[in-house]
Amino acid sequence: MFNKRWFLFDFARGRRLLADETSDLLAVLSSAGYNGVCIHLEGFFETKTYPGIVRDGYLTIEQAKWFKEECDRHGLEVIPIINLVGHAETFFYFQERFCSLMRDREHYQFDLYNSELDNFARTIIDETIEIFEPSYLHIGGDETALDDEEKKLYGEFLSRMCGYVKSLDITPGVWADMLYEHKNITENFTKDVALFDWWYNGHRIESLEYFKEQGFKEIFACPSDQGWDGFIGVQRKCPWPHVLPKDTRTVLPYEVEAFFQDARDLGIDNGLFTNWEDRKGHNLWSQMAQIVRGGLFMADKEINEEDIENALFGRKTPFTKVSYLLSEMQGILYNAVPEKAKSTTLACRISDALFDKGIFTALVNNSPKMIKEIERDFEEGFKLCKTELDNWHPIGSVEERCYASIVATTDYARTLFYLIKLASYGYEAYHKAATLQFSDPQESLNQINITISLCKEFSEEVKNFRLSQTEALNKCGQERTDIEGLKRLYSETASFKKSLEKLKKQLKNKDKTTLHVLPSFQMLLKNSFKF
Repeated sequence: MFNKRWFLFDFARGRRLLADETSDLLAVLSSAGYNGVCIHLEGFFETKTYPGIVRDGYLTIEQAKWFKEECDRHGLEVIPIINLVGHAETFFYFQERFCSLMRDREHYQFDLYNSELDNFARTIIDETIEIFEPSYLHIGGDETALDDEEKKLYGEFLSRMCGYVKSLDITPGVWADMLYEHKNITENFTKDVALFDWWYNGHRIESLEYFKEQGFKEIFACPSDQGWDGFIGVQRKCPWPHVLPKDTRTVLPYEVEAFFQDARDLGIDNGLFTNWEDRKGHNLWSQMAQIVRGGLFMADKEINEEDIENALFGRKTPFTKVSYLLSEMQGILYNAVPEKAKSTTLACRISDALFDKGIFTALVNNSPKMIKEIERDFEEGFKLCKTELDNWHPIGSVEERCYASIVATTDYARTLFYLIKLASYGYEAYHKAATLQFSDPQESLNQINITISLCKEFSEEVKNFRLSQTEALNKCGQERTDIEGLKRLYSETASFKKSLEKLKKQLKNKDKTTLHVLPSFQMLLKNSFKF
């Protein structure tokens, strides 16, 4: 059994604390065997030294105390996570008053040369400790841009802050990625710290081995459900092989405990299971099977479907089965990305195509090479998911949250699939329509009708996803910007369909001398999809 079995609750990324939802979450975590919650704040919490509302839904002191009391009630330790080097959007993007401490306008991170930084950091540390009274305080340190001189300053600054936290009788914690990427920092870095080894994909035993060899006293293995990386979490190897060229092992899409097993094999008995960025259609409650699975593994309990279901609901439902089906489909989607496209935006976050124009364009351009790889598995997967979900009648608030979220996530996957169909079969038909425009007008009309039909299907899926996602977020503290994004996507799809209908009308013109030549498919997309 792991000694510390913690879960990362990503409050910072567009969340507000709702009492009913939070109580449900903590109850599930406790049932799954967790004994601590790392609340990822960055800086979205009320302070006395720097008053004012940072963003809608920021954590008040009163809410923080309630959260701590509620965690105590469920036997869960609270560990606040703040960011004092990189990932400082809280302080610079949301607050102009601190921008004199910013490294430069390209990076939302602190200027390690600034003489005022130490005092500012100590103030934030003091306020956090006063609010939460923790035994551990995680001060961040991940994803920081460093030149050669800054590497030295980075190590010295974080070591000083860790020493300051330690002087207050609290164990300091930092992320490990910079210490692994820049190993010269590690040599002189304080070893009297809780080191949180989180990477990006799959599992990677090499980093755990390295930190153990370096003599760090307390190491946490930190796998992710990868929910930020797709419509649902999926474990896969790192898409950037230069990072960990030795990691050639395979892992099942839903096998979130793989990195915990690596830790156990090395005699490391601390774990933090992470869930990141509940936005752009990524729902916390659709990830619950993976989250529970991670907790059960750390607690040395069985992790089969029945045990996951009992920890979640106290009875058998289709939730875990559908979660696994979707995870496998997500894995199939990533495997279908052409090799050349894996160095582009499709290397990760492929599901964001519904919300991000760059990824939308990349997916559209690569869809013809992907459709045959995913079509049969996706169509069969959706049939199975529908059969399971149609027979589920939720009982209680936890089941209702999970049901609504997994329905929305299924619609998310369907919408992506129909976008790929439109961009492949719709394009193919449109191309035929263009080549036959003058030689076979009737067949040209038939082909453009195929494209219009596929556009209608995609539009309907966007609408369904928007409605189900609205329902999923109805009693959830997650931000709703993705709902607005889906409204825009629906409107732009309607614009695309309107353009196709206009071209269809023109094709009926019998006079070839006044007939406009069909423009490229790419031009129509560019003129319609402007999000």
